[in-house]
Amino acid sequence: GGGSRALVYIALPSNSNYLGFASADEIASRIATAHGPSGSNRQYFDMLYRSLSGFSPVDEHLLQIRKALQHGRPASPDGI
Repeated sequence: GGGSRALVYIALPSNSNYLGFASADEIASRIATAHGPSGSNRQYFDMLYRSLSGFSPVDEHLLQIRKALQHGRPASPDGI
């Protein structure tokens, strides 16, 4: 068994963009409207979802957010 390296971002309450505990709908609403220096949060979420979709078990939290985005917001230019 070897090790793995990972980069993790943790938003703290002191961050002005910290959402805190929120429902999938609230998170989807924020994702659909937020942009940062690297682009839209929707595009970032879509790439994250695609990257993790091949793993088991399915991340139910991401799936709930994706469904909320699909029902309430337009898809990203990548078509998810």
